[in-house]
Amino acid sequence: MYITFRLGVDCSLELMFLATLREHRQKKLGYLLCKYSLDVGRRLTTGPVSHISLEDLGPKYSHMKPREVTTKIPKICQAIGTSIATQKIGAALNFTVYLRVSFTEYEYDGKNYVERNGFDPYCEGIAQALD
Repeated sequence: MYITFRLGVDCSLELMFLATLREHRQKKLGYLLCKYSLDVGRRLTTGPVSHISLEDLGPKYSHMKPREVTTKIPKICQAIGTSIATQKIGAALNFTVYLRVSFTEYEYDGKNYVERNGFDPYCEGIAQALD
């Protein structure tokens, strides 16, 4: 929300919950997923990549009222990098860092996240234009 407000955009594509099992790390899978997501976001400038109807979703959703396809187009792709690995991916894909916050400012059950993790990490709010 901070980044969309700061950049004055009304629609964004957000990358969330990027994780890789240990046995699949160091294979650039996270990088490739993020790169592909940026490509999909850029293709959305011409409208939806594919049209999905309620019937396509199955009987569980048949009671829902169909919605109109949004006419808003994402202008940025944004993410929160909470690990060194995701921050490196953001840097490699030329994301701009708009916010950096130390985990010393957040705590759970009486311990801040630096005490829990054993080092002083931070999280970053990052974004990239999709034009």
